[in-house]
Amino acid sequence: MHPRDCECQIEDFVTVLLLEDNYRWVQLQTADALAFEGQFMRNCLATKHFAQSLQEGTRKYFSLRDPKNLPHVTIMTSRRRIIECRGKANSRPAERYIPAIRAFVTASHLTIGYQDRFIYPFVT
Repeated sequence: MHPRDCECQIEDFVTVLLLEDNYRWVQLQTADALAFEGQFMRNCLATKHFAQSLQEGTRKYFSLRDPKNLPHVTIMTSRRRIIECRGKANSRPAERYIPAIRAFVTASHLTIGYQDRFIYPFVT
């Protein structure tokens, strides 16, 4: 999937952190944004369950985007805690994105959920 294939609108996400290398963290705001993220990253964010939790406000979703607006890391939060941090196909994020993940954790003042075995070693 390519960004031009996404029917996302500007209101589907909001930039929450700009990084020095023109990467940025965005908060996914709509079911369309989740659908694009899920399809591009090959994870389950495109399912109704995640759209429902977004709508209900029980979860928030963030995406690390490159200068071309392509996603590379997805973070899911609940109650001010990071509960998942994943790369493509639910894999461990690539090492080159660890500084961006650390920057997000520091700037967002979120705590790390102990159950996420992928993020915990990188930020503690």
